[in-house]
Amino acid sequence: MLSSISINYLLAAFIWLIFFSIVYIKRTALLQRLPYLKQCYNLSLNLAHYLLFIVFLIFLILNLFKSPNPIPLIDYLIILLSTAIIAPLAEEIVFRGFFIGFFEKFLNKYKTIILVIGINLFFALIHNFYSPITKPLLELFFTFLLGISVSIIYLKSNKNIFYPILIHAIYNMVRIYFA
Repeated sequence: MLSSISINYLLAAFIWLIFFSIVYIKRTALLQRLPYLKQCYNLSLNLAHYLLFIVFLIFLILNLFKSPNPIPLIDYLIILLSTAIIAPLAEEIVFRGFFIGFFEKFLNKYKTIILVIGINLFFALIHNFYSPITKPLLELFFTFLLGISVSIIYLKSNKNIFYPILIHAIYNMVRIYFA
């Protein structure tokens, strides 16, 4: 039987998968209505992406063979899949790619800074909403700093969405490993 935490993670993952399935199916209509959406994401890969992916794989393997594990294996795998793969992918596409990538075009440098701070405050707070436990303020601050960091990297890398996704995934993997 799955724990209530695993059910929460599965529900969140299911909602994200439905959302992205609808977006994928309706992508042509979305791109016609929002032509700037094409410019929100740069999907080129380079050596740094592969190195980050190797670090991700190392922590994935470490997490899979971590002992002792206080929760059942199936629950652990669900949490790992949701937190290390689905959540970073979905959150970075929405927060960095859409909110920052789309709206940054219409703002000057100083308004973009305010946009980045505001979106990352929301990013930090949203992590408390779908969490089964209330997170301490320091943890939300670290989430805010993660958001600011990956936002800067996203903008400095010519909106390459792979950097924020991989960094966010590695951050979550490290947190799971040391939890």
